[in-house]
Amino acid sequence: MRSESLCSPAFFYDLCQHEPSLWNTLLGRYVLHRNKGLCRVKSVDYTAGKAEEWNLLLKADENLPRERGSRNFFCAPSAFEGGDILQADFTEEVLEKMLLRIEKEIRTGYAIPDSFPFLPEKPPFSYLLELRTKGTLHPYCMKWLKRKELFQAAALCYEKITSASGQFASSASSCWRSALKPERALIVTASAASFDTRYQSSAFCSRGGAFKDIWQKSGSVSDLDQAEACGLRAIKTATSKTAHPYNLLAAVYYYKRDGRKCAEYSQKAFELGSVQRAFFKSHLLVDMRTASAL
Repeated sequence: MRSESLCSPAFFYDLCQHEPSLWNTLLGRYVLHRNKGLCRVKSVDYTAGKAEEWNLLLKADENLPRERGSRNFFCAPSAFEGGDILQADFTEEVLEKMLLRIEKEIRTGYAIPDSFPFLPEKPPFSYLLELRTKGTLHPYCMKWLKRKELFQAAALCYEKITSASGQFASSASSCWRSALKPERALIVTASAASFDTRYQSSAFCSRGGAFKDIWQKSGSVSDLDQAEACGLRAIKTATSKTAHPYNLLAAVYYYKRDGRKCAEYSQKAFELGSVQRAFFKSHLLVDMRTASAL
């Protein structure tokens, strides 16, 4: 093996530990094992995308002395990081081409534009790889996506990890609303009534917000009625006191020109810790006294 053009085993491990398909590219190639010497990779066996369960079946070179033990043996991928694998027959150029293909798939799958560069050895690229293979999402990844205002990407990530219990459904819905796609928010929360009781209220609240967003585009009274129903359902199913559904209803009643109910729910939101006395006051710059007089 020509060492000058080869990537280090640790480099390979860092880039590929969350991407099983890349480990398959080692099939038939040689690695230099600390104890076994030169070995050919015969197979790659991985289970459920967990790095600690992957195994490489290596075959030691036929010319090695028999006292080194069996020529066929299993090796965990962590050996690439831990130092047992001293060298791998894999050039950085070839690896980078494969990573570019995966990066393209990630950008397409999570709607991330080319204007946001990835560094393969850094988050969020590595976290998106982990999400794709393991179904786990690192909080840093979501912070990065939201900070860059990649709300559609964040929504798709949340959708991938949303379970039947409804966990993360409201987060996905909220991101779809921020991406100006409230219709997708309604799809994510369509089964809100069957969610775990811990997540029903937030799902109904976000769903109500989506109906309100749609009303602002359509002007259909039925959408505003749906938003009102969701807000009331959010309060009814709440397992703890939160200002969000009250802020939602304050906005709904403002749009319905019901000043009394608008002021009532605004006050409740304020008592529950809402920073602004009313949703419409902070977002529409309308004074409470004006709303009460409607």
